[in-house]
Amino acid sequence: MAYCEKCGAYIPDGQSKCLACGFDGAEEERRAAQAARQQEDQRARAEQRRRERQEINKKWAESEQQHRRNMEELERRRKEAEEKARREAEQKQSADWHQTEYGSFRFTDGNEPRRSASGHNKVLAALSYVNILFLLPLLFAQDDEFAKFHARQGARLFVCNAIGTVLGAIFSVGWIINLLLIYLMIVGIKNALNDKWEPLPYIGKFKLF
Repeated sequence: MAYCEKCGAYIPDGQSKCLACGFDGAEEERRAAQAARQQEDQRARAEQRRRERQEINKKWAESEQQHRRNMEELERRRKEAEEKARREAEQKQSADWHQTEYGSFRFTDGNEPRRSASGHNKVLAALSYVNILFLLPLLFAQDDEFAKFHARQGARLFVCNAIGTVLGAIFSVGWIINLLLIYLMIVGIKNALNDKWEPLPYIGKFKLF
């Protein structure tokens, strides 16, 4: 014997639906069970999505941490390299490099050439020792200290050539002076082509300009 849960009417045996109000208890239980299963499925899917997001976030965090470690390691190595280069430069400067009006020079025993940094205009520097051509670096290579150094050396040679011409005519020793000047010109051109910051012998250290 059963009665309707909604209106209290009698429900004959074998029936689940109330004949008075139409309430079906079995159908309501089925719907409730279905709704509960749907809610459980939704909770399961939400939990699965949450775990997937956690896994993605975990992988991103690990990758970001490794990336930052790599960047820190690269920065550390860069600083070490800079510090090492700075120490070597200081040691070289303090050991045997000296700053003069002609640039940086390193004193050697004569077996090792004194070289400047690369990138100088050695052609203009070499032409500086050919007569009036010492003006070329002063006009066309004003930013090149190496070329200007040899231009100053070439100017000294040009002045000595003019003085030697006069003295040679007076004292009849022009051939000796010419040989000396040719020798100085060859030395200067050789120094320029070999990228050396070396004054000319005898006249290279005279103050001119």
